Amino acid sequence: TSTRDNYCLLSMGQCRVCGIGPAKLCSGCGQAYYCGVKCQKSERKVHRDQCYPVRVEQFEDRARGMVATRDIKQGQVVMQDYAILTADREALTEPDNWASLAAAVAKLARVDQDKFYGLQPRQGLGLVGGELLTVQIFLNNGIALAAPGIQSRLGVFPCLSMINHSCSPNAKWSQVKGNVEMKEVRAVTMIAKGEEITCSYFGDAQEMAFASRIDRQRFLESWSFECICQICSLDGEMLQKNERKRMELRKISEEIEFEQDKVRKARLCLEKLDMVKKMGMEMISELSYTYQQAYMAGWLTEEDDWRMKAELVRLNWRRWVRILPLHSVRLQYSSVVAE
Repeated sequence: TSTRDNYCLLSMGQCRVCGIGPAKLCSGCGQAYYCGVKCQKSERKVHRDQCYPVRVEQFEDRARGMVATRDIKQGQVVMQDYAILTADREALTEPDNWASLAAAVAKLARVDQDKFYGLQPRQGLGLVGGELLTVQIFLNNGIALAAPGIQSRLGVFPCLSMINHSCSPNAKWSQVKGNVEMKEVRAVTMIAKGEEITCSYFGDAQEMAFASRIDRQRFLESWSFECICQICSLDGEMLQKNERKRMELRKISEEIEFEQDKVRKARLCLEKLDMVKKMGMEMISELSYTYQQAYMAGWLTEEDDWRMKAELVRLNWRRWVRILPLHSVRLQYSSVVAE
């Protein structure tokens, strides 16, 4: 078991330093027990890198995942994780580079090697063992270090890889400011104790934001993953209603892309923003981008009444940035708005 998993396996009620009980739970992670301030302070430097309100749990109907060990407020940090290994995208697609990739894993500290080989490999590629297994694991768990076009490297984040996908996620990850090899996960909504932590695997694939259930499942097949989130589990009239709303969002997004009239475009962007808001938690991770789109479209009309509407959008956008202060969300705002 890796060091980062150890805090999920503590003896109940016994101090993790001296072993004496009864002990009190750490208020930060809700998992580590300490008999008093002295023992807690003695391990502060070690525990602060593990003090996240999550634990790994095995689910009966699917693979392991992360669950909350206490209530997590909207916008709060769920966890941070660092890349134990990085590589260029091309290295994963060129067989000539696979041996060097396997060698890079072999050079990792033993604890990081255990984390790497403990991750789920990509299925269905007909690859087995050795350096090919290394590629399978990287393909299944590699996450972009920065936005596409800015940096072409992927990183393996062992703790992030334990978080399962949902088409209506309750959390979102982002690069940490000033460190492309570290990710931060924050709650996009209130997460109750015992609830699974979920993020979207769609990343920057904008075409998947409003995709139908069939298209979403096809996209996720590359991870050998079948989504059973509350949105994908809809049936009957509720499913049909959801599919219609998503189709309307795809349609209006396409209209916005090709609309040449600036006022018409601004009006469509406001309509889209209203539609996204009405979708509630299902589309909450798309809110910042939709605010950005509506603000820019209104401002570019160069008409006073539309610029006033754009300013109202900006104020609501800024409020959302303060609620969810992820680096990617703050960057999206600051790159457009100068304050």
